[in-house]
Amino acid sequence: DADGNEVVADWHNGKTGMIGKSYDGTLPNATAVTGIDGLATIVPISAISNWYWYTRLAGARLSGWHNNYPASLSRAVTNTDRRDYCAPFREVLNANDGDESGDYTPFWVERDYMPDVGNIDVPVFIVHGLQDDNVKTNHFAELWYALQEMDKPRKLWLTRAGHEEAFDFRRAEWVDTIHRWFDRWLFDIDNGIDQEPKVDIETDPDVWEAHEKWPLHDTTPTHLWFRPGTESEPGGFGLQRLPGQMNQSTFLDHTTQSETTIISNLTSVTPNRLVYLSDPLEAPVRLSGTPTVDLSAIVDQPDTDFGAAVVDFGPPKDRVSRSSEGVINASPPVETCWGESASVEDGDAWTDDGCYFETVKNINTSTTWRVARGGVDGLNLYDYSNPTPLVPGETYEFSFDLYPSDYIFEQGHQIGVVIVSSYRTLLCPGEAPGCNAPNTDRPTVTLNVNNSRVTLPIVGGVQAAESAGF
Repeated sequence: DADGNEVVADWHNGKTGMIGKSYDGTLPNATAVTGIDGLATIVPISAISNWYWYTRLAGARLSGWHNNYPASLSRAVTNTDRRDYCAPFREVLNANDGDESGDYTPFWVERDYMPDVGNIDVPVFIVHGLQDDNVKTNHFAELWYALQEMDKPRKLWLTRAGHEEAFDFRRAEWVDTIHRWFDRWLFDIDNGIDQEPKVDIETDPDVWEAHEKWPLHDTTPTHLWFRPGTESEPGGFGLQRLPGQMNQSTFLDHTTQSETTIISNLTSVTPNRLVYLSDPLEAPVRLSGTPTVDLSAIVDQPDTDFGAAVVDFGPPKDRVSRSSEGVINASPPVETCWGESASVEDGDAWTDDGCYFETVKNINTSTTWRVARGGVDGLNLYDYSNPTPLVPGETYEFSFDLYPSDYIFEQGHQIGVVIVSSYRTLLCPGEAPGCNAPNTDRPTVTLNVNNSRVTLPIVGGVQAAESAGF
């Protein structure tokens, strides 16, 4: 108490759980990696596991994040009465955040929870959107991979929505599940929740599957080697590397084309991208995990980015839209009540009646859909901490992960892979402040097609790919 006397919280049983979404979900991650006593479980929802990944990717700044973001966030979460007091520290953040390079510097090493993930000694219930373009999917996936490798008590929900609360995309199931989860780990009630399938995945709008692991059982990294296209047709894929002479394809960097431009009209050949497109699938193909792109390429200037997107191309299909994070209020409005009401006196009196508007998925019907994407800074090919200029004319192996996904390509659809240099909607091109690199005097990239490929985590591996017609 105020006099320094120890006060016992006799209402507390000594076990504490932490839950939250986004920044508030990141705090449980940050706490759990300390291994602190008394923590019994965490439930990170759309949460960050490495602050570098939040505003950076593979040596480059992510588009959409303004300069000096850490200081801006610090100001936002600081009590208004102490913002002036903390201003000198925000200047320290600004001086060390590395906006000018996007590299993985000591500043970001301090803000990376993954090296200490082995200290997590509590059950973890992760909830994340497969279409979360705010906290990208590598945040949940890398943490989940580590928990699975260590065989920690764990649970995972993956929704087709974006940066959303489980209460707003699967309300009744969530209320029941989260109560049972906390009953189990805070009150030692043996209700069997830890014996149920560990993973729930939304495969189509409001269609859920239960699985024991993720990536799904029998998922195998499957190499799809590129096949050269022509002046009028995109390239294709093969399950074996093409022997013989080295086929080459050339494209020009373009710093301002949007993602819509990058992934649209996949049957058209344009000068600023390369497209590889499967035949219509003879059977469904399911991706589950982290795709990887390996490119053998020559660049005629000392620096460029590389970007790639995996695209579903085919007949019109209803999907959860990326607009409004995929969730909107039902129309006409409907309210339902959950839990007890509460009255709070704080200045003006107000009452929390425990009632909320029902929500529905925001549906998009389209023929083209971005399934996964990623990129790398050419200056940081082998070391995200130290940039090294490219030697013009020399062949390099550009290898980078795409953001993890779980997605079913339906029979009759086509799998497309698009390769670009600058991917302006994802990565800030070059080193220009404000992501405003000019679209003049841009590098030309020559791809060695025979030595380049995409590796997709396909459920069923090569056999499934062969059944689909590869």
